[in-house]
Amino acid sequence: MILKFDEWGKSLGTRKLGRILRKEVGNLIENSNEKVILDFRGVKTVSNSFADECFGKLVLDYGIDDLKEKTTFKNVSKEIDFNLKKAIHNRILEVEH
Repeated sequence: MILKFDEWGKSLGTRKLGRILRKEVGNLIENSNEKVILDFRGVKTVSNSFADECFGKLVLDYGIDDLKEKTTFKNVSKEIDFNLKKAIHNRILEVEH
C-alpha cells in the first residue's frame, strides 16, 4: 500500500493537515496486511508542526517499533528527513520520560 503525500500538496505545513494524514496513515496501518509506503516524491517542504502532528503523534499511537515494522519512507529529501526524524525523536523522548 502506498500513500503519496504529494496528492496533499508540495508543501505540507499545518497541524490540521498533519492530523488528517495521521488518520490516513493509521487507517492504512490497521487495514493493510503489507508494509505501508509513505512516498514523499514531489513534496518540497514539511514543517515541524506538520511532522509532529502526523508522525510524532503516530509514535504515541503505535510506538516506534510497530511504526518501523509497518511503515517505510520513500523519496524523502534531506530537509524533510531532518524534520521527520526530529519530530519522531522528540516524541520518543516524551514516551520514555
